[in-house]
Amino acid sequence: MRKDPLDPLSFAVRTPNEPSGLIGFEHINPRCRLYRAGHCAHSIQLRLSYSSDEPPVAGEIFEVRDGLITLRAGGRVLHFLNHETALLRLAVERGGPGVLLRSRSILGVPCAHGEYAFTLHNASKTWIPCEPHRSEGCEIPSGSRGAA
Repeated sequence: MRKDPLDPLSFAVRTPNEPSGLIGFEHINPRCRLYRAGHCAHSIQLRLSYSSDEPPVAGEIFEVRDGLITLRAGGRVLHFLNHETALLRLAVERGGPGVLLRSRSILGVPCAHGEYAFTLHNASKTWIPCEPHRSEGCEIPSGSRGAA
């Protein structure tokens, strides 16, 4: 049996039966352990984002390429960076282009069992690269900025 390529994603499982709507997180990403925007989501960051009183903003992804994510949300076109856009593309292929911009720089991609969660880095700001010994698979060169 082939391993699912989305296994290493932060995965937020939600259920309407729990008061917070949240029953747990799974995050297994051996390639990067840099807990910064655009890299890995820490379990505390995910918990705070999904339990926030701040409502998510619905959006739609219309381009994902080479670390750059372009989406529409709140009547604006927004640009973000994430170092695993190949996995984001796969999540969007499975769940559709509708996404949720959540607090704490979290992008939720709805799926059958909850949401795949990615962190977002503002593309107009300088990118902080993965640590050299943990950068396998990082799609963004050091010092990059996305198109703003």
